[in-house]
Amino acid sequence: MAAREAGCAGAMPRLDHIEGRIAYMKAELGLTPQQLPAWDAMAAALRQAATHASEMTPGHTGAAAGAGMAGADDAWPQRMAAAAQLLSARADMLRALAGPARDLYAVLSPAQRAMADQMTGTAPGGV
Repeated sequence: MAAREAGCAGAMPRLDHIEGRIAYMKAELGLTPQQLPAWDAMAAALRQAATHASEMTPGHTGAAAGAGMAGADDAWPQRMAAAAQLLSARADMLRALAGPARDLYAVLSPAQRAMADQMTGTAPGGV
């Protein structure tokens, strides 16, 4: 098994990769029918987080552009403010994922928990 194959440990998979990541995690966990409601909530939260992350990517024409995201040629204070905005959005995303992750983890067997721990990386908020 290729753990942490979503890219950098802790990084949110790109929006165009999230469905593959969700399918991979579901298959590796070997979920039972009783665990599927918690899994479905987690998958929905992952989709929402990936969508939001794609909107906050610098250079995106959506929310990031409207938020005045700074580029490499912008002044230091603008880059600093943009970085703070991205970190705040990342923290919001992690908070939104924490509840569904906790609920899913609660219904996993010890072996499934070990697999989930391994798949999600070591960085805070790894998915």
